[in-house]
Amino acid sequence: MARQAHDREDLLAEATALVRRAELITDDAAGPVVFGLRANGCASVYLSPDWALHFNSTGAVRRGYLDGRLITAERGELFALERRRTTDEVELRRRPLLPAESAQLLADAHERLQALRTALATGAARIRRAVWEQGDPVHEIAAWIERLPSPLEIAAEPHAR
Repeated sequence: MARQAHDREDLLAEATALVRRAELITDDAAGPVVFGLRANGCASVYLSPDWALHFNSTGAVRRGYLDGRLITAERGELFALERRRTTDEVELRRRPLLPAESAQLLADAHERLQALRTALATGAARIRRAVWEQGDPVHEIAAWIERLPSPLEIAAEPHAR
């Protein structure tokens, strides 16, 4: 793990595990949104440098980065991983999220994703750049969001499967 955290310079270029990816500009977001799909159907959504969620192939949340906290799923529960830096190393301290914290995180994520779907449907979100071999990224991203379970579910593990 790097000693210093930095914003990504070009997530669209760097996220090569996401074989289909698009950078979107929305009327109400401060910066670009990046959405990507792995070959196995797992998806990642980066709404800001401080807000990213990663989903498994069934649309369950497997891990994320939310407001400075690393989040991971294990056995259907969410855990927060807090970075503690010392002069010699970086360690991760793990704690389970309380049920109310998990429910709020999932509700907020669902709301943000539905707002993105609405922005795509109304033209308030536009593709800036994309690595998308075939098909329409706007339609496919909106359809992916539409297929998400409601309420969002927690994956059994943090791995991309």
